[in-house]
Amino acid sequence: MSIRRRLRSTALLGLVLWMACQPAQEDPFPPDAPRWVTKSDPVAWTESGIDATYENGRVAVQLMWHPNLEDDLHGYRLYRSDSARSGPYEWIQEIRPDLTPGADTAWIDVTAPQYRKLYYYLTAVDWAHNESSPSDTLTYRLLAAPLPLGPSDQSVQRDTLAFRWIDRLQAHTYTQEYVLRVDVLSTPPRTVWVVRFTQQWYEAQTNGAPIRFPWFAPGQSWPENVLALLAESDSLEPGLYRWKVKNISEINNATGLDEASGESDWAFFELLP
Repeated sequence: MSIRRRLRSTALLGLVLWMACQPAQEDPFPPDAPRWVTKSDPVAWTESGIDATYENGRVAVQLMWHPNLEDDLHGYRLYRSDSARSGPYEWIQEIRPDLTPGADTAWIDVTAPQYRKLYYYLTAVDWAHNESSPSDTLTYRLLAAPLPLGPSDQSVQRDTLAFRWIDRLQAHTYTQEYVLRVDVLSTPPRTVWVVRFTQQWYEAQTNGAPIRFPWFAPGQSWPENVLALLAESDSLEPGLYRWKVKNISEINNATGLDEASGESDWAFFELLP
């Protein structure tokens, strides 16, 4: 082999070795911006999107989004502001799909303050630490949760079934509407009735089989701050049920969706024949 060819081979080998020693170039492309799940109507059978919920003994904000499809997705970052849409925003949570299986497209903000307008946006992050553009910004105002009084951990006759609760709103905030939801305790629990009605005259709208709920004003045997609906229906079969109530103070007139609410914990009862 000639000296020139030998030198050329040595130089080529050196170049290959040099390239092998260089660190791999990281992915410069960030994930797509996450997309929020559309908020459901207050009387929809399945509750989805941003909403009030009850978690760990307190009212909280539920957030839901569609999963990103990138193979190198590392997780999501959730940001919140309680002052203005323009911020400042605080990074309040990192959601890791590999650490929270099944919870990578939903989060419940149990640290959300009440009676303040909240702003949320979400980003996606890959394993190369590229962060996506922000998602759209969602807004909501969290209110104090109603307190369900009854039926709660008791058995009731069908003809005497009455839902009673206390509306505990404060800070010069008043309820415009209520949504009462009843589930039968199957596996999993299944919604069997939802009603939405106004504070003033309780004109009910139901989806599914209608159940008459005439309103009677509390006053004689119950405290003035106790609200009640008396159920008169043969459509509820004997069995185990749970129920909760949502108080809405702000409604988008164009969409009919709630923009400020609180929601109670579940209360349980047995309906006798």
